[in-house]
Parts: sequence; structure tokens; C-alpha cells
Amino acid sequence: MPFRVLYAIAAFVCGSSLLAACGGGGADSGTFVPPKAGKRGLPGVPAGKRARGQNDPFEARAGYDLPFLPLTFSINDNLDFTVEYNGKLVTPIGTFHLSAEGDLTSDRDRPLPPEPGDVSQLVICRDGPDKQPCQAFKISTGRRLHIVMNGNFIQDAEPNRILIHAGSGSKITVSDAGPPAPVGAHGPARIAIEETDFNETSAATDVDLERRKGGTSDDLSYDHITGKLALIGGAKISQLARYREKSGSWVKDAGINLGKKIPGENECLQTPQAGWKSTFTDDDLKADTIITCVKTAEGEIGYLVIGRDRDRKPVAYHVYSYVWVR
Repeated sequence: MPFRVLYAIAAFVCGSSLLAACGGGGADSGTFVPPKAGKRGLPGVPAGKRARGQNDPFEARAGYDLPFLPLTFSINDNLDFTVEYNGKLVTPIGTFHLSAEGDLTSDRDRPLPPEPGDVSQLVICRDGPDKQPCQAFKISTGRRLHIVMNGNFIQDAEPNRILIHAGSGSKITVSDAGPPAPVGAHGPARIAIEETDFNETSAATDVDLERRKGGTSDDLSYDHITGKLALIGGAKISQLARYREKSGSWVKDAGINLGKKIPGENECLQTPQAGWKSTFTDDDLKADTIITCVKTAEGEIGYLVIGRDRDRKPVAYHVYSYVWVR
């Protein structure tokens, strides 16, 4: 049965998370069995790659990104906003205040969160004698944007975020300037496999899941004092599942078969835009083993298998990651 179908059934029966056993922390027995490449059904690292410690030569990526329909902002003489857009790839994020230092925060002082590499943020701030909160939108495609502006503007640009200060009588049209969508069958991906120990004495703090395939942005972070495992750089997760491990015996090895539980690329791609989240909750990580789809900071799709050692102080993790680099 497909991974997403199992997730939906278990989420309906058990609540928000997919559990190996429902209720009462059934997935958290305290058994720590690190997920290792080539063990318990997990794909192994090609021979020789890890021993040399060398990255594969970087190759240009040719991923598929959906085109989007035009997005138009207008500001009249009364400094009122009008926004017109169609399609599912443009999503309002909300209103934010721009500080003198250039930080964008909500009414509850929450910062505007970063997005992965396949999402662009467009922020329109209305200039005038009485400045109003900025309007933020995300455009869920990695394709190039074509922006036509009529009026008085100041534009600030940073990775994955365009901020425009617009005066009265301004009009902004954002349209698709990406390459034609590819046709035919999808080609092969390059596979990035990483294994990382996170504990009080480990060397790893910030980790790039595509490091061996030319990656440039970190995706996971570990606090060596608190033991907090976090997503960074705009990385997101979805379809999180939690499992109880087997302690093993003299006749049977410890650990469950993970090969039957890991998702495929297409299964992770079926996650709707609203199904991705940028944080682990405490409950997400209260399990012996956690499996989740991941969208990296550079917009690539993959999955994580996280083994949790709750008896370490602070809590420790062994993370296996598998990413399809396109």
C-alpha cells in the first residue's frame, strides 16, 4: 500500500501522526537502533564514495517546476492594495511589519520564515506618509520570475525573497519567465546519502543533506546543549511517521525492517503545498525511529530516517538521509 495511503489511514485512526502503535506513546519504547546505510532494508552508499570523502562533480540540475499564472498587485491613490491571481501556486502568507533593520515580523513578532529553493517570496510594502503592513506571498515554483513595475519603486532582493517598496498609483505584474516545461519521461536522479550522529560530543552541528552532490545550503541543525534537532535554511518535512523498534534477542537482530516503510520520490511529491512544515514538534520526535519526507533548503526531495536515543543527555540522534538530486 502506498506510503501516503498508510499515512492517511493511520492519521485518521490515531490522530495527527502515523504511529506504529496507537495511544500512550506507543512508538516510544526507548529502544535505540541507529538506522545504518545498507542495513535493515535501507539503501547503501556506493562503494568507495565515503572512504575517499570526496564530493561528486557538480552537475547542472534540470528539475521540473510547474509554470504559474500571472500575479498582479495594484496600489491606488488612497494607498489601498488590490491583488489578482489565479492558480494554486500563489499563496498569501499574510501581513508583516518591516523594521528599520529590514526584518519582517508578524503582529505576534514572529519572523517571516524562509522557504526552500523551489519557492520564491514576494513582499510588497506600501510607501507613503502612513506606512502600512507589508503583504507577503509565496510562489511555489523554482522557475524564473518576470516582474513588470509601473510607478515609484525600490526593490531589495535576497535569495528566494524579493521585497518591493511601492508608492501610490503603482502596478506590479509578476509572470512566469521559466523555460518550457519538459515533456516525456523523467530522467534519472543523482542520489545523495548521508549518515550523521548528533550528540553532545559529535562534530556535526549544521548539516547539508546534499553535501556530496554539490549542495550549498544546510538543512538540519543540532544544539549540543539542549539536544534540539531543527530544520534550517527553509527545509521542510511532511508525512511524518513514528515507529517502535524491536530490542532483539539471541535468535533475532534488533530493529524493524525499514525498507518496507521508507517512501519513494513520487510519494513524497504527492504532498500538497499546505502539507509541508518547517519544524519538528516535541511529539514528532518522541519515538524510537522517525521516518519523514523532506524538502531540502535547495528544493530537492528526499526522506529522513531518524533513530532517537532518549537516554543520552542531551537526547541524541542518528540520522540517515536519502535525497533525489535533480
